[in-house]
Amino acid sequence: MDSNKIHSLFPLNVANSILAVPFDDVKEDNLVWEDDMHGNYSVKSGYNLLLKPTVHEATMRENAEWKWLWKIQAPQKTKHLLWRICKGCLLTNAAFDCNEAGKAAMLLWVLWQNRNNWVWNNMKEQGQQIGINAMRLWDEWEIVQAVNNSSRETDQQQYSLQWQPPSQGKYKCNVDAGFHNDVRKTSVGWCVRDHRGKFILGGTSWIQGRCSTNEGEAIAMLEAMKELSQKGFRNVIFETDSQNVVNAIVI
Repeated sequence: MDSNKIHSLFPLNVANSILAVPFDDVKEDNLVWEDDMHGNYSVKSGYNLLLKPTVHEATMRENAEWKWLWKIQAPQKTKHLLWRICKGCLLTNAAFDCNEAGKAAMLLWVLWQNRNNWVWNNMKEQGQQIGINAMRLWDEWEIVQAVNNSSRETDQQQYSLQWQPPSQGKYKCNVDAGFHNDVRKTSVGWCVRDHRGKFILGGTSWIQGRCSTNEGEAIAMLEAMKELSQKGFRNVIFETDSQNVVNAIVI
């Protein structure tokens, strides 16, 4: 340690304090390569350091290039199979028609199933039948998707058109029933909202046995009325989708 330089830079008391610090175990500074666990540079560690940005960029580019596959209009299992087949292949920038690509994916899935059936069960379909099966499955899937989309749109339209909030100071209680013939049970449910459409309260219950539609809807209405009466609700408008129940109450 250069004591003369320390005395020239600091007051005497400060310089003496610095010089009193023991530095017996301090070694000379040396260069350390942070990309090696021992701090030593090697050609391999230098090469890996250079590759880091390249690997990251390649991963980002690969993820972007695979987006077309997941947009294919086909069941998830067929897209997954197509991805497994193509993984590691060089992709092109060719544009894919979603429906045609979906049919191709379905055909590949049927071929794969036919192969597995031959390997494990010693049974297989002929080439023409495989194509027929693939198109049949595709048509069935497309019909189901159309029905589901139509149902969602219809439900949203009905909800926006039919449900109207009550006037200020009042509540509206919507009731409904569900019918579960497989377990011989009926479920009822209801929910209360205010004039702003804010959810206030709700409830559900199960009824043992299969009820008719009118019975289930009427029980749902009765359960909601009893519950809200016990909780002290007043000025409540009850709404149901069963016209028969409404007519029976009004009459």
